[in-house]
Amino acid sequence: MRLRPSPTIADHRHRASGKGLRALRLRGPEGGEAKPLRRSHQPVGNGRRARARAHIVEGLIKALDMIDAIITAIRESDSRAEARDKLMAAPFEFSDVQAEHILDMQLARLTRLGRADLEEEMGKLRQTIGELEALLSDQVLMNGVIKTELGEIKDRFATPRLAQVTIDPGEMSPEDLIEDGELVITMSRAGYIK
Repeated sequence: MRLRPSPTIADHRHRASGKGLRALRLRGPEGGEAKPLRRSHQPVGNGRRARARAHIVEGLIKALDMIDAIITAIRESDSRAEARDKLMAAPFEFSDVQAEHILDMQLARLTRLGRADLEEEMGKLRQTIGELEALLSDQVLMNGVIKTELGEIKDRFATPRLAQVTIDPGEMSPEDLIEDGELVITMSRAGYIK
């Protein structure tokens, strides 16, 4: 019989806790909050990433209204730092992140930006941010997400039982417990069998 190590669960610091799924189940729903919380708090899980992208898209929508003035300000600047300072000052008043993003864009891309595309992306980002904030604020919703995700993990990684359990209606004798195999029998001169 081959022993398999039990699966481990990662804690909120992405370290293996050494506890299997059974320990997670016994700890209750608060033990399983690591994944939904990580999804909404960490950049990997879209929380901060969605807010950062929404901030940039807001700046791009604002930049569309004054595209000619932005291009003029960038062309009149002697250095990148001066151009960034001009974009952060009045009348533009972009944040540092927004100004850097505008400066990093190619001029052709800056002029081709479609307002409808940006507003559609902004709507999706606001929806994502709203869903993640709702997830963080509602414990029942979070428990439902945990239950769904654990069910998906169970379905994805389920393996059929390797051992077959059968019922033998016959009698069992001590000889049935002896493994069949080749044996070497020796007999001594005194007549003893080894």
